[in-house]
Amino acid sequence: MDLVPATSSFDMAAYPGSRNHHQPSASGPHHTMPIPEPYRTSVDPGVASVGTPYGFPLVSSGRPTADLPGSPAIIARVAPSASLPLPSMSSATMARSPENRDPTPCSRRTGDLSAITDCLRARGYFWERNWTHPEIVRLAATLGRPSGDIGDPRIVRALAPQPSHEVNANTLSRRYGLGPFPFHTETAYWSRPARYVVLHCMAPGSGERPTLLVDSRQWQISAQDRRRFLNAACRVNGQRSFLASLATLDGHDLQLRFDRACMSPATSDAAPAMERMSTFIEDSTPVEIRWAPRTLLVFDNYRCLHARGPASTTDTDRVLHRILVDG
Repeated sequence: MDLVPATSSFDMAAYPGSRNHHQPSASGPHHTMPIPEPYRTSVDPGVASVGTPYGFPLVSSGRPTADLPGSPAIIARVAPSASLPLPSMSSATMARSPENRDPTPCSRRTGDLSAITDCLRARGYFWERNWTHPEIVRLAATLGRPSGDIGDPRIVRALAPQPSHEVNANTLSRRYGLGPFPFHTETAYWSRPARYVVLHCMAPGSGERPTLLVDSRQWQISAQDRRRFLNAACRVNGQRSFLASLATLDGHDLQLRFDRACMSPATSDAAPAMERMSTFIEDSTPVEIRWAPRTLLVFDNYRCLHARGPASTTDTDRVLHRILVDG
């Protein structure tokens, strides 16, 4: 199976957050599952604000389920806050390997999710076509505890680009409007950010806008930089302000928290630490996800930083469903 090759190139110099850009090769192993007729690209995004799309009931208990008919809908349409299994190979080898860039097909229909967890551990993300809405909700409940955002308990949210004047303050959408978003940690303003982010494409949009991922495990982080990230104190602005470092430890691995939209230096060593992390991001080679209807993307939010790429034209018709999962 291949990542969808880009149909047009774009200038990363115009994109906030990275100097380099990587488009996976179309020559890797191919996914043999037939792709069904795509969802209508004219899907009314407003369907997400009423009822339960596709007749799939969801409950607001924090864990979606298909076993409770008549449960209340917990799907919401929102703007994307616009404005501002372990292979024994090194990170460098993984970065060069076309096979590693194409996630292993998942045997989800037999209930075996090991292919997904293998990919998440190996490269920080899993990408595959041909997923239905009920399947992605079940997957989220399998990975952990699906959770609503601060002030909004609804589990599934429909994200669509919107002009900055139409969205809430203190959001990426308010700052950047219909433009690209910089690399960041999702829910960095939570006391403990979501572990996984599940995205499901309902309509890719007319602007062919990609999602970009950077895997921090591929960075050559020195002992000095590790100390910087672990010790620098940043002020995080959310429902309430609190102090947090740019990283915590999980065994030997760093778990990142980085979002300039809601984080600012609180100590003298925090500003250079944030600049150093920005340098790592800028020097990275992002993986590009080109969306098609029914495409699934799951990524490890502690490990990968993600960004919204540029669009070739206004694409308010781009709709992704998002589920946040606590680890």
